Amino acid sequence: MGAIQQPTPAMGPYRVETRSQSFYLTAPKDRLTNTATTWSIPATDVPSVLAALDQVVGPPHQGYSAWVTNGRPVTGVVPEVTGDYPAMTDGHLVTMSGPAALYTSTNDTSPYNSIELGYDVVEPLREALQEVTR
Repeated sequence: MGAIQQPTPAMGPYRVETRSQSFYLTAPKDRLTNTATTWSIPATDVPSVLAALDQVVGPPHQGYSAWVTNGRPVTGVVPEVTGDYPAMTDGHLVTMSGPAALYTSTNDTSPYNSIELGYDVVEPLREALQEVTR
């Protein structure tokens, strides 16, 4: 069972739930949108997503630290990351097309979307988000 991290004010509307080799990033549908192959956030939300990534890798969260201790295995949840995590922006949205398991609630009344990301994408994703907002 995963651990739901206590949100910080810097995370805004984003929440994370850590697992043994992956984590879920969840946000309101108007903030986190996805297609079958990409996911997007408002460009103004990049600091919030970076704060959420800080929660995933920061102590005392055992999922990420155990993954690091075990030699950073490819999670098997999503394809292995090769090179940079693809991200582009049009100034309003930042769209990522790197490895992620994309979930849209089957309950149309749910106001949230989630994506599952392997721990192996944390650093490439962080770098991509920082790069597109420079």
